[in-house]
Amino acid sequence: MSTSSEATTLTAFTVQEDGQIQIEWADNAAFTFPASWVRFHCACAHCVDEWAGTRLVDPATIPADIVPKKATPVGNYAVQIVWSDGHDTGYYGYDSLRAIPPAPADWDAYLAGEKAWPKDEGAVA
Repeated sequence: MSTSSEATTLTAFTVQEDGQIQIEWADNAAFTFPASWVRFHCACAHCVDEWAGTRLVDPATIPADIVPKKATPVGNYAVQIVWSDGHDTGYYGYDSLRAIPPAPADWDAYLAGEKAWPKDEGAVA
């Protein structure tokens, strides 16, 4: 059984050859996400309305081939990611990284602009 501390202690943040991001935790959990999905979950003021908590970034504006150019630990609580699209203002707190859900099966359709992101699914907890 993992403790809360283990569940939010990052042990590895790896960009795989296929552009996916693998995140590993001290409790041995590991999750792999499309880089664009992690980029979409940036919670900075450019990406999330600070008052309403709704997402401001449209998935269709995120390049499908986006990758982290640099990922730097911030203390023992976050990672700052510099993205290939130039976005670099977000800190991804370990709690937030751990809470990222699996990408929807049709995520590529949102990136391509073929589907609009549902407004009620854009709120940040």
